[in-house]
Amino acid sequence: MKTVRFLALAIGGIMLTSCSQNPVQHLLVGSAATDSTTGSLRLYAFDAETAETQLVCENKEVNNPTFFCLSSDGKRLYSVGEEPQERTPSANLFALDAEAGTLRLVQSQATNGASPCFITFSPDSTAIYTANYMGGSITRFPLSSDGRLGDSEVTAFQGHGLIPDRQEQSHPHAVYFTPAGNVLVNDLGCDCTRILSQAPSNSPKGESHNGAEYSSPLGGIRGGLLQYKPG
Repeated sequence: MKTVRFLALAIGGIMLTSCSQNPVQHLLVGSAATDSTTGSLRLYAFDAETAETQLVCENKEVNNPTFFCLSSDGKRLYSVGEEPQERTPSANLFALDAEAGTLRLVQSQATNGASPCFITFSPDSTAIYTANYMGGSITRFPLSSDGRLGDSEVTAFQGHGLIPDRQEQSHPHAVYFTPAGNVLVNDLGCDCTRILSQAPSNSPKGESHNGAEYSSPLGGIRGGLLQYKPG
């Protein structure tokens, strides 16, 4: 049996490498289109000795799959559909078989937050999170035992910065996790990193910090801010 490992190349690209002597590896690339109606996920065969790249398959079922993440076994790929609210921004599950050269859309769920630009697993791989740039929010999707996306749970943020054309609202860029279990959200629109924790609480309403309030259905999130220089 082949052992497959994953090497992250850059945002929107991951290389799948085999531990066998075969120099041909697999390369996954996400993309967007300038007209915001297409873009695709592509699987390439990459020869590490000659640097030649050949397209194996392409999936265009999701518009603007600009960011994605892979399950540890390499069989499930989760991608955003970076769309405005009127075009139903989404989180999507694909079935990937790199050796057979297939990438099949299994499920799509609305993020209920516009322009999701980042997607990642929770540390225990029981949920998927998206950062919704134009939605001013993050979305959590619990995962079933077969990896399907459950109902969306949205945490919305409020606030703005000094630059009118770029900081008119909250603009989350990514979601990360600390060893202590905190959720970190970097927010371009409010010049801050938000620190959220799933602390026990009787209220689903988040606390207010320096005018940047948020609400959440994730079991009573409380949090704080790392505030940066305005602008």
